[in-house]
Amino acid sequence: MSLVMWNRVYLALNTLHVLAVMLFLGSMIMGIFWKRRSDRTDEPRVIAYTLEGIVRAYRWLTLPSAALLVLFGFGMVAVGNVSLRFAWVLLGIATITVSVAVLVLRVAPAQLQLLALARSAADAGSFDRASFDRLTHQWQRWVLIATVAPMIGVALMVFKPH
Repeated sequence: MSLVMWNRVYLALNTLHVLAVMLFLGSMIMGIFWKRRSDRTDEPRVIAYTLEGIVRAYRWLTLPSAALLVLFGFGMVAVGNVSLRFAWVLLGIATITVSVAVLVLRVAPAQLQLLALARSAADAGSFDRASFDRLTHQWQRWVLIATVAPMIGVALMVFKPH
């Protein structure tokens, strides 16, 4: 394959990588927005409905886009002959690893617990708001870490520090 073709493949992978990052971050940020908005209604049915959407978005958008951004990123490393020894590459990989680990181990389980509390409140007609708020506080802390980590990764990829 000619150098021009390799360059086009690299640029295509780069474009797909950036789109995957946008989807990954966008779905997390929108989840934060919609959860905060539904929590303000103090209506368990609205909160449960919103959390169902957030859980579905994480399953169908957030986690698959994380896998795609890693796949396209490693594709760029291979095609572009980029060394994994560069600090910005290693730290970029570390930030996405931290983010996905926090999503899978902390954020997703908390979302399912919040959803169960909201559904239970909607069915029972009484809302244990203290438990819900306590779990929401934990969710907020973990989702902040999961969101900020890849933002740092984006900055590393743009500035490429040595």
